[in-house]
Amino acid sequence: MDNGRYNDFLSFYLKRILESAGLYSSEAKMCKEQSKKLLLLYLASRKREQYIRLEKENEKLRGAAQQSSEKNLFIFKEIQYGDIALSQMDALEMKSSLCERAQREFTLFIELASLEEESATKRLLIKLSKLSKESINDVTTGFALFITPVKKYLQTPGVHGEVSPVATQNDGMGIFS
Repeated sequence: MDNGRYNDFLSFYLKRILESAGLYSSEAKMCKEQSKKLLLLYLASRKREQYIRLEKENEKLRGAAQQSSEKNLFIFKEIQYGDIALSQMDALEMKSSLCERAQREFTLFIELASLEEESATKRLLIKLSKLSKESINDVTTGFALFITPVKKYLQTPGVHGEVSPVATQNDGMGIFS
């Protein structure tokens, strides 16, 4: 395929995926709350999976000079995510911020696809919008897996109103609830 715009969009998104994975990993290292750390590590792994899937799907379409290098997969550039570090946000701020970012990407790629005339590039932009939508789902799923059970556990009263150490199930319900 000899389509510079296709390759530019693909390279941009692949770089964005790696930057996001790197950010989530580095923020997880700084995070003091275990549940937020697990959420960020989960999101980093999901981004790495997206990268690998997108590379595999497009490797045949691009020239050998642009094929991915395995050694670059886990080398990340430090990037800033807004004015405040993710590790410093409370869980709801983090969820909102991550979802807003993915929603902006989704909207961008949908708008670009509607303007694109070349069919292969248009399909790529639609695929990138779907990956952005997948990122929103990853945040929501990760929040449900790692943040919500912890909040329910902390809110489950014990016998004398204290937090019950028995309330460790994912549904947050202890035997005294």
